[in-house]
Amino acid sequence: MVGTFPSAVTPFPYFSFLVMAINILLNQKTYETTAQNVADLAKELALPQQGVAVALNQRIVMRDNWSNTPLEENCSVMIISAVCGG
Repeated sequence: MVGTFPSAVTPFPYFSFLVMAINILLNQKTYETTAQNVADLAKELALPQQGVAVALNQRIVMRDNWSNTPLEENCSVMIISAVCGG
C-alpha cells in the first residue's frame, strides 16, 4: 500500500523519544538522571512511600508538590530518611 511503513520501520524519528540526562547534586554527590521532576527522581531511586523527605536547593518539597517541582542542571537534592529506634 502506498503511504504505509513496513512493520520494521517507524514513522517517527528516533530522537523524538530521547530524554536528555542532567547532572544534579544528590546528597552531596554528583548524580546523572533523566528525571524531569522530584516525583520522577523518587521513582528512579525507588524511594519508599513513607518516611522520606526531599529538599531541593535547601528547601523541603512537600510530597504533594513532587510531580510539579522540576529538576534543573546542577540543582542540589537532599534525600532524608526517617529512622526508627534509639
